[in-house]
Amino acid sequence: MLCGGEAVNGQESAADQRFKNEQENKKVRRFEETQIEAKQGDASAQHNLGWMYRKGEGVLKDDVQAAIWFQEAAEQGHAIAQTMLSEIYYYGRGVREDYAEAAKWFQKDAERGDPRAQYMLGGLYFKGEGVPKNYVESYAWLRLAEANGSEKAREAISNLETYLTAEQMEKGQARAAKWFRKWAEQGYESLQYSLGYMYAKGEGVTKDEVEAYAWFLLAKANGVEVSEMISNLEKRLTAEQVEKGQARALELHRLIKERKENH
Repeated sequence: MLCGGEAVNGQESAADQRFKNEQENKKVRRFEETQIEAKQGDASAQHNLGWMYRKGEGVLKDDVQAAIWFQEAAEQGHAIAQTMLSEIYYYGRGVREDYAEAAKWFQKDAERGDPRAQYMLGGLYFKGEGVPKNYVESYAWLRLAEANGSEKAREAISNLETYLTAEQMEKGQARAAKWFRKWAEQGYESLQYSLGYMYAKGEGVTKDEVEAYAWFLLAKANGVEVSEMISNLEKRLTAEQVEKGQARALELHRLIKERKENH
């Protein structure tokens, strides 16, 4: 019985090994096919090849080759490859640590609205790593990261505010407001709320409760819970201002819809 059990186990082990070999061969073939496409200039293939080298799929793990292919894809505008490249240069994975290059790629990601990139870029400006030290720029990017849900950015802002003058804080808010408007007009719901809040408080923009009301209405229509903010404004606004804000919200909705359709 024992011998029989050993034979069965041996058969199972051999079957398992065959399966593993087949899977590995598939990975090798996939790597070879991806490599051909990457060398032909396909950005997605270059990005995928970078990941294969990074994880060692179908090829020996090689951080240097991973960095090379992520760079190729990033230079062609591949967004995920640009994200990878910023991390590669920041931490020195397969390349020499280079904060200036990291900042360059974090900037591109940050401008697309990525909260981690915004947080990292804010940190680089705060420390003066790879970019000139600039507390105003740091504050602006951290505010954007916070609005996009970064808890770390919220903590960093509390620390940074101890270094800022009132004038610097105002400049940082104004800098952030420009990006808030850009992304709010592209349909980012959380930033529509944030822009409304800035107009309500006069942070970085001229205080305008009608404009704030319009942005809050738009954010609510997109599923953001802002009922309390809207209710508070309606108590202060005249009937004419409420009507004007509603008309403005409809106008903004139409403009955003048109931009999406034409994008």
